[in-house]
Amino acid sequence: MRMARQQNFAEDGDLFKKLPDSIVHHILYFLGLKDYSRLSCVSRRYRELCVSTPWVTLNNTNLTPRRFLFNNFVDRLLCRRCWHGVKIQDFILIWDFGEFFENEAYRIDTWFYHVVNLGVQKISIQLTTTRFALPQCVLNCKTMVFLKIMTNDGILKLPSTSSAAGFGINTTLQTLVLISVRIEDINCFGEWLSQFKSLKVLNLTRVSGIKSMSIHNSSIDVLKIKDCNDLVDISIFAEKLRQLHILWYPYKSSSFGSLKISAPNLENFCWVGHVMDYHCRGDFSHKLNLAIDLSLSDQLYESSTKYHLHKILHSMQRAKVLTLRDVFVEVLFKYGFLPYLFDHLEHLAIVRMSSFEDKIPALSSFLKETINLKRLVILNDAKVANSMPSGKLSFKLEYWESQNLMFTNQLKIVIMELSWGSDVELMKYLLKNTKELEEASIISSPAVPTNLIIELKKYKTPRTKLVPYHKSSKNISHLCKGFFCFKD
Repeated sequence: MRMARQQNFAEDGDLFKKLPDSIVHHILYFLGLKDYSRLSCVSRRYRELCVSTPWVTLNNTNLTPRRFLFNNFVDRLLCRRCWHGVKIQDFILIWDFGEFFENEAYRIDTWFYHVVNLGVQKISIQLTTTRFALPQCVLNCKTMVFLKIMTNDGILKLPSTSSAAGFGINTTLQTLVLISVRIEDINCFGEWLSQFKSLKVLNLTRVSGIKSMSIHNSSIDVLKIKDCNDLVDISIFAEKLRQLHILWYPYKSSSFGSLKISAPNLENFCWVGHVMDYHCRGDFSHKLNLAIDLSLSDQLYESSTKYHLHKILHSMQRAKVLTLRDVFVEVLFKYGFLPYLFDHLEHLAIVRMSSFEDKIPALSSFLKETINLKRLVILNDAKVANSMPSGKLSFKLEYWESQNLMFTNQLKIVIMELSWGSDVELMKYLLKNTKELEEASIISSPAVPTNLIIELKKYKTPRTKLVPYHKSSKNISHLCKGFFCFKD
């Protein structure tokens, strides 16, 4: 059998010769640089294929005994590509400097210089180091559209925005991702970010070392700020911004925080964190899809809390689609802000963190002024244990009928996860009193008992479709399409 295989291979010749270069390059993409060096020694054809691949990944993990030879091979590889003018599409650098920073920093700067000259489009940098200075040539690259930098909490020194003529005007960078970096030039970071005139997507995750950040950028379309908890003040002035995601809990040693936003075209805004000093210049888009999961900070005085909640509510009032955690609804209720008129709201999702019973007064008060509501979704957070509806009923059908909820005249879709007895009572009320209800979906784990379905059908009108789902069903996701999903 082995001899037959060898004979067949000899008859077919080199299989790579029968494949187009694009297919071979895709295969080579899954090889490490060590395999590249070996393959390039097989023949001239293989050497040309290794040199011409559009993706270059440099990873020195576990190469300490041979890193000098590895670095020399990279030098030769990039020099050969420059000699032949072979373009690079993606460049990935995964590098652990260890104790060799002084010897390798300049060398890596040279590699970046070659990569930029070869028209790179995407650069991803993942470093293990205490300090890294981003070469100026990277941000002067006229072909680069994507840049991702991770330093594992090492210091990132940013290039000056004034040392290169035309920087901030000619750069073509469209996506910038900074993860686990500590910024050295703390006073210039916001100004530095504002220089990218073509930037569309900005993602800042676990960026530390800065207390205040002011972003003035007229091109950004998507902005994500996550776990940048050294920050105390964030100001965002972005005319074209459509999507904003903020997950931010300022450290307790800091002030309680301040968030300022000027984004007249904002359509999707997810804000998770503490109630804080909040300013919104102008109104958001009338298409606003808003998700809020805010808790109270121990550092806020009660008078300050009311003031900030009032300003947050003003922005919430513009929302067409709204996702809230029940904890925040209860905060609004506690401070006397409910009921509150939400005349733009058409789609509402409530994510529950605990038992529904003690949240019902707050929820019913919130629902009273949702006069144009067309879709209502009530689900449990993933951390909430699932069980069948049971227990003593404090809020029966008669309670809901006494609330005079105005949205029942036009509500068309209701989706509810059944976990407590009051869930069933609310569903009975909606099935009985909603005139235009088209579909009612009930979700449960374990599966909804047949006797419960029979009981609920007694309350629905003939036009309403009652659909039971198991919690683990793959069809659940399409029910909540259009709403934000809170994630830690």
